[in-house]
Amino acid sequence: MAVRYAHSGEAWANSFGYLEKLILGKGVRRVLEVGGGANPTFSLDFVARHGLEYTVLDISADELAKAPQGYLKVQADI
Repeated sequence: MAVRYAHSGEAWANSFGYLEKLILGKGVRRVLEVGGGANPTFSLDFVARHGLEYTVLDISADELAKAPQGYLKVQADI
């Protein structure tokens, strides 16, 4: 595995594709997104299309309330 350094903007720009490849390539069925709050990374369409059990965890109940209905939401401080 090669380690590469870059600006954080570049890392974020490529994060969705990397995570999608990881989830689909490894046959993942359960995902816990820590700190997803109002803006979960993956859409409900993606979650449904790939049969994922997708949970969004956030410390803020207010932020979780802003996330679209349909996500499993957990308010907790880990």
